[in-house]
Amino acid sequence: MTLLEFFQAPRFRTFRAVLFTALGSWGFAPALHGLVLYGRDEPAMRQAFAHYATMGALYVIGAATFAARIPERWAPGKFDIWGHSHQLFLLLLTRLLLED
Repeated sequence: MTLLEFFQAPRFRTFRAVLFTALGSWGFAPALHGLVLYGRDEPAMRQAFAHYATMGALYVIGAATFAARIPERWAPGKFDIWGHSHQLFLLLLTRLLLED
């Protein structure tokens, strides 16, 4: 759905950001499952949960930046090539993938 041309229109930017946030939030399912199976006192589970929480936070920050069109909203025309919201979203997503 995120790749359908119909949803690439600017009016669906918020919808796409919410959809990307929902997709990124699915990473918490294995973390919660691990907590149920092994409990929170297991050291490996605490470390894994911290990684999942970091992953989710980066994804949500990236999607919110993309939806709010930060920083190009604050300085129109200055971030047309470098530093626009989609690049920041991808940078946070890349950081997320490198962490795993």
